[in-house]
Amino acid sequence: MTYYCAEVCAPSAEEAATLAYVAHERCMAEGYRLLGSEPGAMMVDDWRAQAPWMECRVTMCIPVVPSPDTNEDPNLRSFPETEALTILGFGGYSVIPELWKQLYGELDKAGIEQSGPGRLIALVAPYVGAHIRPDEFCYECVIPIHT
Repeated sequence: MTYYCAEVCAPSAEEAATLAYVAHERCMAEGYRLLGSEPGAMMVDDWRAQAPWMECRVTMCIPVVPSPDTNEDPNLRSFPETEALTILGFGGYSVIPELWKQLYGELDKAGIEQSGPGRLIALVAPYVGAHIRPDEFCYECVIPIHT
């Protein structure tokens, strides 16, 4: 899977979601076709440093159809398959810090080492083009791990 990645600075989950629209627009303005069948994600090296939400840098990852110039654009990235620890959560943006707290708690309890940036994958969110109530949002928090 190829992603168009854009770094943004966001003081809250709500602001990060708004900036995702800006990243989508920038991606399309550069001529990339969005891969609408796959969810987007936000990445942060260590989400523990971000919860509760503070001024933080996140990387928006927007799935796109790869082009012949994929290797030449520094905004395009692929992520290799990896083992991961995940948790699925439902609700408005306010649930996100608790999801990360639970997931990192399990990671620490098991003594497992993180192998890459954590990803917040928006499985059901407003960007899908329909009005969705916040209590119906669905997220997957993913931490790549060493096995």
